[in-house]
Parts: sequence; C-alpha cells; structure tokens
Amino acid sequence: LAIEKRDIAIEKRDTAIKERDIAIEKRDIAIKECDLMKIEDKQLLKYIKTTLTSHRKKKVKKTKTKIVILFFINKFYCVLWMNLSI
Repeated sequence: LAIEKRDIAIEKRDTAIKERDIAIEKRDIAIKECDLMKIEDKQLLKYIKTTLTSHRKKKVKKTKTKIVILFFINKFYCVLWMNLSI
C-alpha cells in the first residue's frame, strides 16, 4: 500500500512538472509573438512615415479634397503613433 501511494505521488509530481514545462513553453511563445508584433509595428510605422514624407515632398494641387485627405492621413499617423508608443 505504501509503495502504491509513493507511485501515485511520483506520478502527480511528474504531471506537475510536465504542466510547468508546458506553461513555460507557452510563456516563451507569447514573448516571441509579442516581440514579433513590436517589430511589425515598427516596420508599419516606418512605412507610414516614409509614405507621409513622400506625400509631403510631392507638389500637389491644393484642392480641398486633397487637403482633407492629407489631414486624415496625418491624423491616422498621429493616432497610430500614440497607440503604439504607449
């Protein structure tokens, strides 16, 4: 009877160790995903920044429509920048 209890305790310990290892692997995966998202966000910001810079450099006829579009692009850039930097 004592041997059976010991075997059960060993199995429970092994199960706990496996669960801990799985939790550690999930944590590591989450950290890697977070790092990838940060890299993607930086690349997106760089793309938006270069796009906005190229739009500003182009000589565009200043019609009301184009000014509104550029305003919204700039506002989107600012909002996106604030959300990602928080």
